[in-house]
Amino acid sequence: MSTRANHALICVSCARIMRQEQENQSDLDKTTLLTRLFGVLDPSLDTTPQGLVVRTKIQGFWRVSEYRNGSSFTCLCGRSEPFFLPSDHVKRHPPRDASAGCHVCQNALHSATTKAERLAAWLDSRRSLINREDHLELPDDCGQLYIKDPQESNSCAIIRTRHFVYTHFYRKPVPPGFCVTSTCRNSLCLNPHHLCLSPTRRSKLDTRIRTLIEKLSSLGMSPRTIQLFLQEEHSVELSVRSVQRTVKEAKELKNCVF
Repeated sequence: MSTRANHALICVSCARIMRQEQENQSDLDKTTLLTRLFGVLDPSLDTTPQGLVVRTKIQGFWRVSEYRNGSSFTCLCGRSEPFFLPSDHVKRHPPRDASAGCHVCQNALHSATTKAERLAAWLDSRRSLINREDHLELPDDCGQLYIKDPQESNSCAIIRTRHFVYTHFYRKPVPPGFCVTSTCRNSLCLNPHHLCLSPTRRSKLDTRIRTLIEKLSSLGMSPRTIQLFLQEEHSVELSVRSVQRTVKEAKELKNCVF
């Protein structure tokens, strides 16, 4: 499949996801949502918290802020407005499925028909929680294959999990000649902030020689001087162009695109 076709598939997928997010974020009847998410049937609830927050806790995928007259439930996904329940309703009406999150999370997961769409829904629900320090794991699924687009049956359109996470999270394709690798040592980590682009076409040099070239370049040696040094001290025959390419690849690897 051509690079242009791959880019088109990703653009179509991103456009569909953004359209679904806009639909999920449209104004919905609060009473209906309270019934759906908490099982509340009384439409005349006082939905105004009073005073300061007394305590905050995590309940499933909800952040619960307790006030003296009730509790406010905010989904950790950050894509929906808080839901307030008066004190006498809090114990009687806990979240019906606390781990499923708000209606936006549930809608995205229920509308997912492929493995890739389910991963996208899972990733989007955690987008606001992802930071650079912590790992983000999808146990027993790292390295599995995903289809870029549910309409695409061409086997060439199959990509690996980290590739999919990178393109979906950053809303851009992986450039030709690059692959997605991780900067951390956790084999299950899918944190987009731990992913970077690495060149796929690397010269086949001994690791020791490659490291030496990188070190000599960092000391300010020119490619020609490095070439002569390798010839005289290590009996390694390389062209100036090969030295330049090795230095360039080392810089690209260290300056991963985030």
